[in-house]
Amino acid sequence: MKFFYSAIAFSVVCLLFFGAGELAFRLFGTSHAKTISAVGISIYQPSETDVWEHKPMAVDRNGYGDPTPEVSINSLGLRDSEFKEEMASDKNILVLGDSFTFGTGLWAKDTFPELLEGQIRSQFGPEWHVWNGGVIGTTVDDYYLRLKKYDALLHPKIVVVDTFVGNDVTELRRHTWKKDSKGDLIRVTDDEVYVNAKSQLESLDRPKPASLFWDFLKARFSILYYKFATAPKKPTLTWPVFLPSDHPATDPRLPKFWDRYFTALDLIRNYCDENGIKLLISINPMDTQVSKSYWKKYTPLLFDDEAFKADRPQKRILEYCDQNKVECLDLLPQFRENKQRDELYFLAKADPHFDKAGHRLVSDILFSRLAEFIKKYE
Repeated sequence: MKFFYSAIAFSVVCLLFFGAGELAFRLFGTSHAKTISAVGISIYQPSETDVWEHKPMAVDRNGYGDPTPEVSINSLGLRDSEFKEEMASDKNILVLGDSFTFGTGLWAKDTFPELLEGQIRSQFGPEWHVWNGGVIGTTVDDYYLRLKKYDALLHPKIVVVDTFVGNDVTELRRHTWKKDSKGDLIRVTDDEVYVNAKSQLESLDRPKPASLFWDFLKARFSILYYKFATAPKKPTLTWPVFLPSDHPATDPRLPKFWDRYFTALDLIRNYCDENGIKLLISINPMDTQVSKSYWKKYTPLLFDDEAFKADRPQKRILEYCDQNKVECLDLLPQFRENKQRDELYFLAKADPHFDKAGHRLVSDILFSRLAEFIKKYE
């Protein structure tokens, strides 16, 4: 009988705990049901080809510091200086990428495309221009469409594809492709993120779960399971590209994402070959791969020593480049060896982007490689 009453008391306590948690989430955890702004800067517009594009001549502020860094877009839709007809020469370099190339959180002068331009002009002359073709939230299929668009305007001699291992593969899960009768990619649409009326990027409403508190607990239980059920044999980094195929946290769709990623790289590679453009693929590492100091930005349970060492996405991209004879630059080794490695990324909460020191290092590394191309060209 005593056990029976104890069980009832325990059940009542659990119900009260759950009820209190549910009430708290209903009152304070409404982000589960809201439309969440993905990127708050008002510089975007819908595109007829890409998932979205920059709004020409848009100006806004984004980042850390006082004053907050300004973001300005030129008439071509690039975060760069204004285009002039004489710039349409064969001494242009186009850098294609996402928020890392764009320079999230920084003034344009501190981004690696602008720093790189300064280094190249200093050694090879003022007629060289490095164009910042980075657009936040995009990935390799968009890079291909952007390459075709800006090749017609800028005629770049060199194209750098700046790819980020953290999400350039997995973001393809949201994309739908449209091809023409010849099989060429002509349109990419995003199934989850769109440009709102304020020219911001915004994610679609997430359906409100039946129980907000249970939804929260399930996510935490999953993290605990991945941590303790598999440790210490397998890494626990939740970005699936870092996980082995037999890890329970691996997204079963990941092989499909990788296939699409390499298909997009094929499109870029073939286009560059057909149009006499020198192609270089530059691989940006995740901050957690570079130094343990960045782990504190994320849930501690998600990382362990093997996750820190994981370089699976880099290996796959390097293997692709080797098989297809594409110039490739893996930044991870030099980032890990750099004396400033704990200052290369922002230490702000969950912000994986390069800080000023990171952009300077990328510029130095790229300059060493691109200088070889330019010398051969001249």
